[in-house]
Amino acid sequence: MIISRHDNNSDEKNHISPSHFFLNDKEKTKINWFLFEFALGFDHFLAKEKRLTEKLYQKGIDDLRLKNFCIYYAKYLKKVILDKLEGRIANVRLGHEAIEEFFPDIGDRLVDKLLTIAAKA
Repeated sequence: MIISRHDNNSDEKNHISPSHFFLNDKEKTKINWFLFEFALGFDHFLAKEKRLTEKLYQKGIDDLRLKNFCIYYAKYLKKVILDKLEGRIANVRLGHEAIEEFFPDIGDRLVDKLLTIAAKA
């Protein structure tokens, strides 16, 4: 089941789906499935944060852009996770850099709030 703020009749492009993370069985690895589930969780927790999403809407960020961000941030984490698994870094760190890159004009407060939500996911 896809966790989404959209109803089940909405267009497929409005959903976070496995195809955002893998296109065939060969690419259906544990890490890609984990990233898919992380993006779903991130989207789910964002949907619960009405005040935050209202502030983002005021900045011109709609539901589709938020979903695309959840996908983007999950894919950003792939390198961090692989670095941890390969022993290049000691800990997985959720960084603000990818948030600021995707949303360059939202300000530090909203970046911090998005980072907090990412940690919950």
